[in-house]
Amino acid sequence: MHLDDYYKLLKDKKPQSQLSKKNRLYDYLDHESIQSSFCQEDETGNLTAHLYFSNLECYACTWVCEKAIKKRFPDVKIQVNLAENKGKIIIQKGQHKISEMAQLLDSLGYPVSANKNFKDTRQGQILNMGLAFFCLMNVMLLSSAEYLSSDLIGSKFYHLFRYISLGLATLAIAIPAQGFYKNSWRAIRTGGIHLDIPIALAIIFSYAFSAYNTILKEGPVFFDSMLAVIFLLLVGRYIQSLALAHHQRKFATESQDSHLVRILDDNDKETFKEYRLVNPGDRLRILPGDIVPVRSRLESSDATINWELITGEEKVTSLKKGESIPAGSYNCNVAITVESLELGSQSELYIIEESSSQLLEQKGQVLVSSDRIAKFLVSFVLIVSAIIFFAHAPNWEIAISRSVATLLIACPCAFGLGAPLIISRALQLGLNEGLLFRTQKAIETLPLVKEFFFDKTGTLTVPGNKAILDDIDTELGNKTDLAKILAGIAQHSNHHVIKALSNWSGDHDCEAFSLSQFREDFGQGVSFQVGEELIKIGRADFAVANYSGVSGNTIISKNHKYWASFQLKESLQKGCTSLIEDLQARKAGVQILSGDKGDRVDMLVSRLNLDPKTSISGMKPHDKLNTLQQQKTVCAMIGNGINDSMAMAASQLSIAVHEASHQAKASSDILLLNEDLSSIGKAMTITTACRKAFKRSFRFAFAFNLIGISLGASGYLSPVVAAIFMPISSITVLYLASHWEAK
Repeated sequence: MHLDDYYKLLKDKKPQSQLSKKNRLYDYLDHESIQSSFCQEDETGNLTAHLYFSNLECYACTWVCEKAIKKRFPDVKIQVNLAENKGKIIIQKGQHKISEMAQLLDSLGYPVSANKNFKDTRQGQILNMGLAFFCLMNVMLLSSAEYLSSDLIGSKFYHLFRYISLGLATLAIAIPAQGFYKNSWRAIRTGGIHLDIPIALAIIFSYAFSAYNTILKEGPVFFDSMLAVIFLLLVGRYIQSLALAHHQRKFATESQDSHLVRILDDNDKETFKEYRLVNPGDRLRILPGDIVPVRSRLESSDATINWELITGEEKVTSLKKGESIPAGSYNCNVAITVESLELGSQSELYIIEESSSQLLEQKGQVLVSSDRIAKFLVSFVLIVSAIIFFAHAPNWEIAISRSVATLLIACPCAFGLGAPLIISRALQLGLNEGLLFRTQKAIETLPLVKEFFFDKTGTLTVPGNKAILDDIDTELGNKTDLAKILAGIAQHSNHHVIKALSNWSGDHDCEAFSLSQFREDFGQGVSFQVGEELIKIGRADFAVANYSGVSGNTIISKNHKYWASFQLKESLQKGCTSLIEDLQARKAGVQILSGDKGDRVDMLVSRLNLDPKTSISGMKPHDKLNTLQQQKTVCAMIGNGINDSMAMAASQLSIAVHEASHQAKASSDILLLNEDLSSIGKAMTITTACRKAFKRSFRFAFAFNLIGISLGASGYLSPVVAAIFMPISSITVLYLASHWEAK
């Protein structure tokens, strides 16, 4: 149990005993080729490592991290930023290893990961906002004299104030507003339509019109309204960038880099290499829990391999030296050495990842609804403004006045300001519920999903997580005695069998016996002492001296004599039943696409009260992909394994469950940050409320623009009045975008 569990227990209404955690390995952080992506070295030889921190909840967490490092490594400097969940460690190169400090932080419950985006700062955005705000406040101060005193009009101060305002406006449109011009020019060069085009035109035309009237010393100017729009748009985009950056950091800590493999040289010294660069004959070291990246031959004496991530069915196999291991399977127990039999770029794992990437690119080309509406509005405003301008030519004063009024009044603030704020709020609400929305498209698409396709093993069910007592010899001890022994084993192992037995003991509400000399034997089981008694848990030939006739998945013995046997069965993932009921209440279809055996899928279908016709077993990755591609309705794929990643990438929406494979996370639009599947229902509630907020803002924008464009085109609305109403519409949209709840 680590320090981060304290906050989880506080939030959990029904806290359970916590299993001991297995720390990650961070030795890859010491490799020079990898350090170049997240470290900086100065002229004095100091190395600054930029890291993301997980599980930071309050300033006490940052204090613990900093004090722990300084106590263990007195000459090391550490700075932790709680607001952004990142920090930096400064060491003398060659004196300490970054992995040692990362391991220490992890042992406290604060895992870290490399921050490869440390150079990507938002200082430019902050400076632009500050400069725009400075110009706006001064121009508004100068304009207030004109608005409040008619005696000032025509005086020397009147024209002086206008020239000062012109200078400040020139500074603002030259620096803070340049992003609008760049985006517009980029869109024009590629033949596209961008939201910033009418914004840029409105800024340029209003500036030119105001500058022209300032120089001629006659006519209206609206520098203040123009600068107000620039500032508000910059604020909206900055808020959105903060939310997106927070999500990128969260995803970086949830999805560790799994593309690196350990390569052994002739002296068994480890180096690191991207798995796509692996060559036939390379010797790889595969740690417990690591994925075998290429088809390999086992060099170690034996190994226990799980095929679940590539087949969708929990299939644990014991292999001997010389036997072949498929790509995508993962190592269960101890570290093993394998020899690559193929190029990394030709492995099934790499082919699946590449196919998923291509499918994701195709999915990314589909515009979200707000983009489609924005493009329509942009095109409409530009066409109307052009028609108005040429319709009144060569009367240039009227042509410019009315076209500028149209551009100003129709400035699409619902998209330039409202959409980022609505999305930012949805992102934050998602995080509060343990959800990571990775794209805006996910937020807009989820409420439209009609069919939900689920993987089975690892998604809807937890393999081997429920222990059922088959038989017990009461002469060696009753159920209570057995429960007291099993209650203490969770502190010594993370194996799923141990977890299942520990959960069984928890139902008997008894105190744990003290255990000693705990030992885990590879591929066999565990043994330990309880007083003078030797307890063994595992296979029959491991636990019992005379195992002939002993049956059962998991055998428990006392002093080599048979005591009890357990059957391990799948249990439903937390929140599974409530999620299915929620989806059915929303009239959404639910289907299961599983690589598991038919009888197991049928049992789950019956347990969840689903239609047997909508569930398919024995499916391979391409079968799932083909099924999703044949759907004519909006559908979502929820999975966890490598075998799910292509189908997830092809579906309109994809959700990766907690502790999914790297490939599944990379293919996801939404990532669950906890084990509770009911969070998906909460995601639907949030996105539905978000969609309603979009509609409110868009309805206001359309109504406002329709009336404003009509008045501007007909000449009933002057550029001055249009410039006054433009920031008013922005403030209204700001209110609508920030005042909504997920109910």
